[in-house]
This record gives sequence, C-alpha cells and structure tokens, in this order.
Amino acid sequence: VHLSNDGVVPCTVLFEMESSACFYFSKANGSETMEPGESRQLQVIFKPLKVGEAGASEELPLKMSVMHNSYESETLLLTGTCFSNDALIEDIEDDEFKFDEVDLNSPNPSSHIAFTVRSKAEVPLRFEFKAHEHFKFTPNSGHLPAGATKDVVAKFDTGGENKTYKAECVEFSTTKIEYSTGEGDEKQVVEPSVVGWDDSMKEVRVATEEEAQEIAKASESEEPVPLNFKVVEVVNGASMIEVGMEEPVHTVTGEPTVQPLRCTGVADVTKFECETRSVVFKSAAMFQKRVHRFVVSNKGETQLSYNWALENVPMASRPVDAARPAHPAVPCPFIIEPSEGAIPAQSEQQFTLTFFPLEVDDFCYVARCNMPSLVISEESQELLVSLRGKSTRPIVHIELADQNDYLSRRPPNLRNELGLFGQIEASSVRVIELESRGTRVRNTKRFHVINPTSNSYEFSWIPQGNPSPAWSCSTSKGMILAGKRGEMVFEYTPDEVGIAESFFRFKIEGTSVDEVFLFTGSVIEPVVAFDRQRIDFGAQLLGGVLTDTIHIMNDESLPFSFNFDAMSMGGAGDVLPGFRRPVLELMPMSGLVPPNGRIPITVNFSPSEEKFYNFNLICHARKKPNQLNLNLKGEGYAVHTKLMLTEESGGDDGDGAREMIESRRGVNYVDFGNVHLNEKLVKKLCITNTGKFNVDYSWSKNRNNPMLQILGCKTSGSLRKGDKLDLTLEFSPVTETSLEGIILTCTIAGRYDYMFQIGGSGVRPNLHFSFTEFDFGSRFITAPGAALEPSESVLLVTNRDLENSLSIDCAFVNQRAMRVESKPTVLEPGDALEIPFLFAPREAKDFEFDVPFLVNGTSKQNVKIKGKGVYARLELVDLQQSALQFGSIVEGSNVTRNVMVVNKSSAELTFNIVDEMKVGFGKGILEYNDIIYFPAGPVVLGPRETVTINLSFSPQKRLMPFTEDLMVRYAGETRKLLTLSGAATGFEVMLETDALPFGVVMAGSMRTRKLNFENSGDMPARCKWLEGTFGEDFSISPIEANVPPGSEFAFDVTFSPTYISDDIRQEGIKLLVDGSDPLTLTCTGSCVPQPDDTINTLSFTSCARKENIQNIKISNPTDKVWTLTPVMKGVHWFAMDEVSVPGKGSVDYCVTYYPLGMTKKEG
Repeated sequence: VHLSNDGVVPCTVLFEMESSACFYFSKANGSETMEPGESRQLQVIFKPLKVGEAGASEELPLKMSVMHNSYESETLLLTGTCFSNDALIEDIEDDEFKFDEVDLNSPNPSSHIAFTVRSKAEVPLRFEFKAHEHFKFTPNSGHLPAGATKDVVAKFDTGGENKTYKAECVEFSTTKIEYSTGEGDEKQVVEPSVVGWDDSMKEVRVATEEEAQEIAKASESEEPVPLNFKVVEVVNGASMIEVGMEEPVHTVTGEPTVQPLRCTGVADVTKFECETRSVVFKSAAMFQKRVHRFVVSNKGETQLSYNWALENVPMASRPVDAARPAHPAVPCPFIIEPSEGAIPAQSEQQFTLTFFPLEVDDFCYVARCNMPSLVISEESQELLVSLRGKSTRPIVHIELADQNDYLSRRPPNLRNELGLFGQIEASSVRVIELESRGTRVRNTKRFHVINPTSNSYEFSWIPQGNPSPAWSCSTSKGMILAGKRGEMVFEYTPDEVGIAESFFRFKIEGTSVDEVFLFTGSVIEPVVAFDRQRIDFGAQLLGGVLTDTIHIMNDESLPFSFNFDAMSMGGAGDVLPGFRRPVLELMPMSGLVPPNGRIPITVNFSPSEEKFYNFNLICHARKKPNQLNLNLKGEGYAVHTKLMLTEESGGDDGDGAREMIESRRGVNYVDFGNVHLNEKLVKKLCITNTGKFNVDYSWSKNRNNPMLQILGCKTSGSLRKGDKLDLTLEFSPVTETSLEGIILTCTIAGRYDYMFQIGGSGVRPNLHFSFTEFDFGSRFITAPGAALEPSESVLLVTNRDLENSLSIDCAFVNQRAMRVESKPTVLEPGDALEIPFLFAPREAKDFEFDVPFLVNGTSKQNVKIKGKGVYARLELVDLQQSALQFGSIVEGSNVTRNVMVVNKSSAELTFNIVDEMKVGFGKGILEYNDIIYFPAGPVVLGPRETVTINLSFSPQKRLMPFTEDLMVRYAGETRKLLTLSGAATGFEVMLETDALPFGVVMAGSMRTRKLNFENSGDMPARCKWLEGTFGEDFSISPIEANVPPGSEFAFDVTFSPTYISDDIRQEGIKLLVDGSDPLTLTCTGSCVPQPDDTINTLSFTSCARKENIQNIKISNPTDKVWTLTPVMKGVHWFAMDEVSVPGKGSVDYCVTYYPLGMTKKEG
C-alpha cells in the first residue's frame, strides 16, 4: 500500500481491519504519522491456511482514514484466492532455486540444493523434471504414493562454461496414476512392484548373455568402452552388474499438471582490476595520520572474496635510498580497511590505507591481497601493492581530533587573537570547540600532550587578545617528562547564550614550539522537554474532574530543576465558591528531573463554567535558556436533559405525558394500579439530551422484582447530543405481588438523579368456574365408524368482577375422546357462560385432560377432566338361546319365546331392539315375519342387571322358512343379539299376469298366447275356467287343470276376432281355484281387415281328380323367425298346416289344387 502526504501539515492515518487468519497487516487497528511530502510503502501479506471451496476468494475490507479530517476516508477491499497443487516443493521459498555462485576455478565447480517433494493427492502420482542442460535433478522422475514425500537434490553444473541464469524456468510435472492390469471389465488393481520408485534406484543382478558379451569385449579392448551398467563383482564366473530398477507398470488416470520452477545460478572465473600498485606517503611525524584511498573492481559474474596481509620488505628487496630498518623492529604503521570481505559481482570496493607511525623509521611494506578463487596465471596476476613511508620525531604531539570546519562558519563580527574585530591574523590556528547543554553548566575539555623526546621541558598556556570569561585553563603551566605525556584541562561555563571565544598560545620553553589555539563554545538547548506539548481534555461536566499525566523528560547527564509559573495559569488555580477544587491543578508545581530520567506531572481539570478553556503554561528549567511551554485545552458543560413519562392511555386529558423532576426537587410517583396475572401494563419513558455533549446514564433499583422490567435500553449507556432514548417500564405479574416500596433511580452524567416511587399490584382475574375438576367415570367406547354418543357435562363460568369485562378463550385442542365447545367470549360484569364438555372414549383406558382457559389473553385457568373408557357388553344369560327357533306353524297360529339378557359392563347400559328394514317390502324384518317383541322401547340396565325379552311369532300369511338376526342397539352401535328362525305353511296360487294383450289381428285369422299358472303353496291346486266369461272372441284350453305344489301350468289363450274393431276387450274372465279366491284375467286386442295390396290370386286349371301345384313366395323382412299357420277354406285345396320363415329370408309355400269334379264354365 503506497501512502503519500501531499499536504503541508503532518497527518496521521488510522487503519481499521478485522482480525483475519489469511491477511496480515502490521498497522492493523493502528496508525501511521507522515510528514508533509513524505511517502511510505506498507506491506499487506496474504497467507491462506486452506484452499477455498470451488475456488472461492477470501475478502477483507481495510479502512483508512485521516485523523481530524472526515473527508479523507477510503476503504480497500483485500482479495486473495488460495489454490493447491497435487505436489508441493518444500524447503524452497517461492519455488525459486537460488544456487550458490560457482567458481569455475574451484576443484568442484558446481552447486547443490536439497529439497523435498510432498504429495497432496489422494492417489499415486508420477513426477518428472524436464531435462535442462545445466540444471540436473536427482531423481529426475519417480512415483509418489498418496501423502508421501521424496528427497530430491538439484545440481547446477555448467561443465566449466561461463553461464548466468536468472529465474530460468524448469518445468516440474505431476500426473495421477494407478497400478492396474487389463482393460474394461477385466481391469484389476494390483500392488506396485516397487513402492515409491524413482530413476535413481539401482539393483544388482547377474548379467545376461548379451551383457556378458559386452563386458568381455570391453575387457579385451585397449580403449575404454562405455557400458550402460556397472560391473560390481564376479561370482563363480558370473558377472554381477548394477542397473537401474524398471519402472512399475501403471496406468495414467489424469492430465499432467505442470509447475514452473525458477532457477538462478552463476558460473564464472575470478577477474579484478586495480590501478594502484604502489603508494608512497609523505614524511609524517610520530602519532600523525596520513590517508590514501584506492579502488579494486570485480569484473567477474561471481563475488570476489579477499583478505589483506601486510609484509615487511626484506633488506635485500628494499629501495636503494631506503635507510636500514630500525632494530628492534617497530610495529607496522600501515592499516588497510576493510581488511577482509567480498566484492559483489560487477562491483567495486574502496579501500582506505592509513599511515600512522608510532616510531621513527623508513617503512617499506608490501600489501598482499589474498583471493582464494583467483588462479594465478599470466593473464591474472596476484594483487600486490608496495607501501613506503618515513616518520620523524616531533618535539611535542598534542592529541586532538582532526580539524573541524568551525573557521569556515565562524561569524565575522567576533574579535581575533589580538582583541580586534576582524579576521584571525595567525597563519595557523588549532580549534577546540565545545557545546554546553544550557547556561551555567561547567563543561570540561581534557586532552593530552606527549613528549616523544628524551628531554623534559616546561610548557605554558598564554591567553591572547580579549578572552571570554566563560573559558578558563586549569593547567596554565607545567612540566612534561621525557617520553611521558601531560593532561591539559580547560573549562567552559557560559552565563548567557551565544558564542564565547578565547585564544591561547601554547609555548614550550627553550624550543620553537609556539602554537595558537582557539577555544570556542556555544550554548545549545539541553534535551529537557515535555513528552507532549499539548493536552486536550475535551468536554467535561461542571464540577467533574479529568486527570491526565505528562512527563518532563531529561536526556542529559545532569539534573535539572523546574518550576511552573503560577501567573501563567491565569487564576485557574484558585477554588471558586460552590466548587471543591480549582479549575486547573498541577502536581508537583516544582521539582528536580534526574539525569537521563523523567518526572511525572499530574494535571487535574475541573471546569466551573460552561465555556472553552485555553491555558498556555510556562515551566522554567534552571540552566535552560528557553522556557518550557504546555498548552491545555478543555471545555466545561452542564447536563441539559429532560425525562418524560407517558401513560399507556392518556384518556381525555391528552397524551398523558408529564415531565419528571430531579431528586433534589422531589420524587416521581408511578402507579401501575391492579394488573391481572399474566397481563402487562406499560409506561413509556423518554430521555432527551438537549445539551451540546453526550451524557452517560444508568439505572438502579433498591429492590429487585423480576416482574418489573426496564425495556428498550441497557442498564447503562451513553446518549448522544440531540438524541432521545425511548424506553418502557413494563409490569407483567405472573404471581400475586406488590410493587410498594420499589424505587427506581436514573442517574444522568453520574450526578443528576431521577427517583421513581413505584406502586401497583398483580391480582388474579375475578372469574368463577363452577368446577375445576370433573370425573366422567366409566363411559362406553365408541367403535370405529359408529355414531358418537358422547357424555356431556356443562361448565358454568361467571364474571364476578364488578367493573371490568373479562375475555375467556379455551386453548384446548379438541381430541377424539374429548371435545370442548367454546368460542372466544367477552363476559360483561355479572355475565355467565355455559361450556359443554363432551367425552367419547375410543379405547379402554383411563383418560385425563388439562383444559386451559386464557383469561384476557394472558392469565390461564386449567380445568382437569377425567374419565375411563370401557367396553359395552350385553349378552344372553343362556348362550344356548343364541339360535332361537319358532318352528314351522300354520298361518294364523301363535308361538312365544322368552330370552333373558344381562349387562356385563361396568357402566349403566341402555339398549333397544332394532327392527331393520327389509329391502323392497317397506317393512321391518320382524314385522314382515309377523314377530312381535317386548319391550319395544329403550331399556336401562345397571351393571350385572338382567331383563327378559318376549318374542311372539303370529304368522298371518304363508312364510317361507326364514333365518333372521335379532339386532339390539347400545353404546352407539347396532349389534347382533341372537338368530331367529321359523316358517308358516299355507295355500298360494297366482297367474303370471292379470292382463293379456294380443295386439292387432287381421280378420279371419287368430293368435294364441301362453298364460302360466303358478302354485307356490304347500298343497295341490285344482282350478277351472268359467267359459261363460270368455266372450265371443276369446277361448282358453284346457278348461280344467290340477297343478302340484311348487309347479306351473300353461294355458293356451286364443284370440279369433269375428268383426272389425280397434278395441276388443273381455274383462272378468274367471279362474276358479279350490281353497282360494277366484283369479281374474283381462284380454284385449284389435281386428283389422286384410289390405288389398296383400291379396294375391292364384288360378288353377286341372282335370278332375288330378292335382295342380303352385308356389307362393313368403318373405320375412324382420330379424326374427316367423311361424305361420295358414287357414285354407275349400275342399279342393291342400297345403301345410304350419310354415316357418327365417329372419331376413323367404320360403316357397306349396298350394295343391285337387278337384273332385268338373267346374261350371262362366256364362
């Protein structure tokens, strides 16, 4: 993240970022301060712990805002996606192999890196490194079982060739495999021959015949012959060879995955350049330093390691003009820095050569640069630098640092060594400069003067010109012994700020040593300051106290005393009337800051007025030229709040809102009155902050009652300026309770209390239930599919409250065994409600129900209902009467049977006999069979009680043998009690029909129909037709018949009309039956003449007593067969008495003419 402050003032950037397991930011939830024009780079790290699902990305917002600038805010969305390969390269950062530099002149010009390949797949993998000319991997290919690892060594070897690779790409591929044989349905998974195979594995085996021949040829050949295997040994004439293991048989199951690996390596020879081969220093006095610098360049692609060695030139190799070396030998005066190290490729190194003699001599040395990687040849010679320097013995040596640049920046308005304003006239001046941390501080300068001669001498420091009184010399005169050194002490104690100069002349009696020294001093501010220059207390409640602590820091080695200027407080340190403490209080007002230490200052701010405060405090530090300043700011405010209480219903007086008063003015009374249990009454409170600042609030109770709650806010919190807080006082009693004596206190800003005296009671609703428990006792079980006959009990609920209406609602969910018929109802004072309970058990067990009633929707009253389901058992006392027989009797007679039944149930049982309807007769079965029963109405039987049922069989007609069930109904179900059987014998005859239509018949023809007579009685029937009732057009045959019982007889009824009529009817044709009433028959029909178009004339001519035959074709257009009976009139014609004509067919009807005599001629 690149940040840049383009403003003209310093800025502080705030960072807000949630904690994350993937993103790391060093400034998270922190800040960064930048000067104007400054730019900075901040790093955000994405380090995921697991792969996201379906390539999902990780996202996290990073918010940046500038302090005290609400317009400078920006949110960055950090996004990162994690993925994983099947195989991971471990121990290598960012998949980049950084090989060590290879020096081609070394005995082993190659570099190695060991790493591990780890499988992350759940199946075996085959891996392979793509071949490269100079980067080799061992093993180069192999198999990785699921989750396994393989150690691999990467080698960089150029074969002596100069090469430079930077991020060279070498592909690493992995492929999912499986060990199997066969294909399709015959495919089988097998174990690999070698687990974790790779191409570096070897095995030793006996050589084959072909391999043995290659070994023999190689042994006979004078020149070496390369073999693809290695001969290990010969055992019993057989050669044992070492060969690579064969790769196990496998099948590729996926596409290869390629990972690019970056390889960086350099192989080169050492090359350098240096123009400096000889250094000769000017003559230098003892203890004097002379410096020379030279450069060595590395022209190769590898780093150049070096170390310097200084060797004294032997006497034979010294220059001709060089003096003999001192004896005994003196320390080497030459120093080369740095003395050892490495020069990066294509870079250069600057070396500093210092000549610092400690004795008089003519020094000749050789500086030899040892480069381990350098091969000495004609083209690359060893780096040798010859060094020479002479030293002289001075009269005196003053140990002072090198000259500074004070003379170049010396103000021109100062006096010189002659006490005159102007430039320094001395040709050589040595400067000693001191800085004083504050005034009236003694600063001491100590240095040594060495006498390297063999004689002792006296020295003196003589002031020159107009010396400053701030400077003094403690060692103005003295003696330095031969070969010894003396300490010189000068003191600088300034009394004022400014530059103080003093000139001193250093002289040694009897010598030519005469040097001018300039001692100059300046005063700088001691590092004594506040750790903060400004304190902003913000807003504080009047009379409240805000405390902050600052420190006076002393980074000097001397203690400093301090004291605050009370006048700079502007009277803020005085206590005003009505307040307990001053507006501003500092502790301590004075003190001592220890060397390199600090002292805390406690600042208390307690405003007394609603206004802004701004103090610029002055703190004096002794010996510090400038005073310390501290700026204090703050604001005083008072709480301006208002509490409004709103009743739940204001009635006619408005919204019911009233303002609460502070505890100093009185107590606020809040009365909830009588509240029914499980109901709630709410009173609303509104706290409004009309002031300019946020205020804190808190609630407390003198006594806890969980039924009285404060809702809508926390027990403590903060209310912003101009905002209001709506909360509620809720009284929801669940048991009878009283709120008398409870006091709620709302504290605003920790000082202002509002007290609420709470009143109210929780009471039960005055609703009376006629019972709260009821037991139905034993009740009969209603069979599945049977009509319900529930037992009923009525609950009477009465509202005995004289003022309030009460609502009641049954919350019971009706069940199969229990049903409550109740709807939500509002009962006015004095009203009552009847609620029926219906109990109909469906199984034999004890039942218990809790029926809840909600009163006013909150209070609950339970009614407990009990009952027991039992089976209904009505049985015969004598089980042999389960099949009751009346026998076969003659109609008109009477048979009576008595049956006794018993109630074997544990409950009272009511039953009645059921006469089920007989289908098609409109009567009950018992009524149809002439069976009379008693008792006919419901019968009530107590447990184990019996009753007699009377059954009377009085048939009034013939009845076929019957078997019917006698059904009784009890417990809502009709059940079989016993079986009745009987029969009644008698005479019973009937005609098939009492009206017989003949339809249309042509004149001269006739039609005959069958009429069945049925004797269904138990005796033979003798019957006879009355011929006088037939009329002229109808006839019946036979006239008399005797029909056995249970059989039928067919009469032939013939219609032969004698005249033309549309309606020929004969009613009242009687059939007399012995032993029964006569039966009547009505016959109808019509007679029409034959149509002319249907009359065909046949003419016959024949001799007497000789036949003549002609055919008449009769066609039947209908689908039914016709059976015709022709009527022939005349004695001379003959034909068949009956002819049958098939449907849709025709026949030829033959008519024969056979005259017995001659006929008369016409005319």
